[in-house]
Amino acid sequence: MHFRPKSLKELAQKAPTLEAWGLGLAEFLDEVNVVRKSGHKQLLLHLIHDEPPTLKGRFDNGETADAFGAALAEYIAQSVAASAPSWTSKRDRFLAEAWFPLPHIASHPRLRSLIERETPPSFRDHNVFIDENSLVRV
Repeated sequence: MHFRPKSLKELAQKAPTLEAWGLGLAEFLDEVNVVRKSGHKQLLLHLIHDEPPTLKGRFDNGETADAFGAALAEYIAQSVAASAPSWTSKRDRFLAEAWFPLPHIASHPRLRSLIERETPPSFRDHNVFIDENSLVRV
């Protein structure tokens, strides 16, 4: 994906694989940072307002992207003291089992405990476990 998505919906619409979604997500986080620095709260909320199509079934682990996107939308809304878009609470936006970015984390109790503590609440709620630094792009 060689473009900067202007919304989570656009990211999901254009991602043909989980790898492409991940690359597009990095670009989307750059867009979030640009908008955040502009100070326009409404523009930031516009990036997450429209419901992205679900990716489960489009590619392997699409349900992970679905849950991650919903958690990210909630995280962004919370960062500006706004309500999360209603689509983030749909059942298909939550994982049944915990997901960690590196598979070995789940099998190491100390690492797992650390990442579980470091995970922002919106991600934890969707069963997606990442450290908050993973959401920062320089």
